[in-house]
Amino acid sequence: MGILGAGHPGFFAVGDTDGLAALLWRAETDARFYRRLASRGRSAARLLDPVAEARSWRRLLLELEPA
Repeated sequence: MGILGAGHPGFFAVGDTDGLAALLWRAETDARFYRRLASRGRSAARLLDPVAEARSWRRLLLELEPA
């Protein structure tokens, strides 16, 4: 839940195969829900970009470097 956020529409409880099946069915049959999932996925992908993450770490480490 960390990066995606607690309100992510694609969450289901660990081991809840019925919950997963329901989400998959809903994504397949509900175009609006599918678009919402896809949009959230694209937003999360930007947060997980390895190049951007490395750049952010570099900036942070430079800020922490003693003068």
